[in-house]
Amino acid sequence: MVLKNVSTGSFWFLYIFPVAIFFILSSLWVYSYVNNTEQLLLKNNLEKSLSTFKFHTQRIESMAQFLQTDSSLKKELINLSAAVDRLDKRLTTQELEVLRESYQQALPALKGHKSTFNDWTKNDDLSRKMQYLYIAQNPYNIGKKDLLQNALDGSPYSQIHETVHASLNEVNNLFEFYDVLFIRKSDMRIIYSAEKEIDFGNVLKSGVYAQSPLGRVAHTVFDSPENGDIMFKPLLEHMPTQNNIHSFVSIPMYYEGELIGMLALQVSVAHYMSAFNEAMPADEENICWVSVDGLESGCKRYEENTNAKTLTQLKAFALATTEGEGTVVGRWTNGVNSMLSFSRFSVGGKDYVAIIQKRTKSMWREFVEFIAMSFIALSVAIITGLCLRSLIRPPEEKFTSI
Repeated sequence: MVLKNVSTGSFWFLYIFPVAIFFILSSLWVYSYVNNTEQLLLKNNLEKSLSTFKFHTQRIESMAQFLQTDSSLKKELINLSAAVDRLDKRLTTQELEVLRESYQQALPALKGHKSTFNDWTKNDDLSRKMQYLYIAQNPYNIGKKDLLQNALDGSPYSQIHETVHASLNEVNNLFEFYDVLFIRKSDMRIIYSAEKEIDFGNVLKSGVYAQSPLGRVAHTVFDSPENGDIMFKPLLEHMPTQNNIHSFVSIPMYYEGELIGMLALQVSVAHYMSAFNEAMPADEENICWVSVDGLESGCKRYEENTNAKTLTQLKAFALATTEGEGTVVGRWTNGVNSMLSFSRFSVGGKDYVAIIQKRTKSMWREFVEFIAMSFIALSVAIITGLCLRSLIRPPEEKFTSI
């Protein structure tokens, strides 16, 4: 019989095999956990964003209802309408040239529009006078025109304008609207605007303004005077605001049962997105929303609001989404694989889909970091254990017969 001395240290690989199996299984569990956790976090963030957004729209609707029932405001608007017709419409040659120069500063920003000064003002002496007083002669720069309360021309219009402006511009600033406007019914003329864009003073019945989003909103209200509902209108490019995307909340104004005009709250896409952004963590990649018919959309990243590829994808996503909510993995417009959590919501009776995007690359990074740390920790533990074992006592010997 031959005895062979065999050290248990030669069977070190028997320790590694179960550890490797444990490592693989734990890795799969960790990936599943990270994936499920990310889905849950995205869903919760989206729910918070939608809750905040709905609160914002409810505030807007409440303010619209208050304005619609404010009898003192209605009387002032009636007086403003009467006073504007008593304005001295005459402009000197020099004043007309000053007004023309103010248009030369504004028109280049209106992308793709080749309309002339006469096209925009329609040779309308009243609109030109109003614009001269509150735009061309306004000492404040573009974007700050609302700081002028009274043109100090001594007219009844400017005196009443100061009173109306004090009320409506306060609403405009409090709710961070882009503009608040009043269009009277008789000739569909914009007789008040807080921000004094170049559509101020003009009529919406015909010409370059008739088919603008505001023009279409006004026609909808005045063509159906029996319908007194407050309406949220689509987000579309609006020419007088440098083709930026805006929505309008239309408020029919009645006095003693008669429709006298329409207040319009002009809301920019940035305003809507700020409601989403308030509740969304800063580390999320992006958040967008799109109407279910694909005609309206907006994104946190403002540059994506005019990106044709983004708009096409959002439209396709909305049309393909039949469920109320869910989470999917797909490729975003920039070619990045992303996890997308979506949910439907309604504004003004119209259905939309909100989408939060997070790159799957960031999820993989979290997963790899966890696995790497786990691998290092296990390796250190194994090496430390083997070293301590060899230092404390010599390897045990076993005798086997061969």
